[in-house]
Amino acid sequence: MPRIHLTTFIQSPPQRVFDLCRHLSLIKKSVVGNESVRSSTGSTLVGNGDTITYHAKHLLKLRSVVLKVTEFDRANKLTEEQVKGDLLSYRHEHFFKQIDNGTIMIDIVEYDLPKDFIGKWAGKFFLREYLEKMLKNRILIVKNYAETERWHALLG
Repeated sequence: MPRIHLTTFIQSPPQRVFDLCRHLSLIKKSVVGNESVRSSTGSTLVGNGDTITYHAKHLLKLRSVVLKVTEFDRANKLTEEQVKGDLLSYRHEHFFKQIDNGTIMIDIVEYDLPKDFIGKWAGKFFLREYLEKMLKNRILIVKNYAETERWHALLG
């Protein structure tokens, strides 16, 4: 099973970084291309048991992935797992470790290729790069908000 592991230093407290990682408007900003995102939550902050649905058209097919927040330990760990979608499996763990001058955020994504033949073939060549790009974009957005005064507009 392919695995992506990214470690990022963010000069901000873990509580803020954690909440920005689960803020729906930042999740929506992090998607690339022709994607869209919806959430089951009535709040702007995704919480335990909530789902996030990603839609995108790839290889002439509308593809969807529904992720559910399955682990929620505020300011320590957040896990999203696929409950429905075109991939055989997808699990994204976010870890937050406080250090003297900020937070070390660790993202670990494990996934298995799409179920259909064309998706599986294309996934071997493009999926890792695509997922890394989306993940790095999300991290950059969270870092930008957390390390500046922009976080006030979202978290108060």
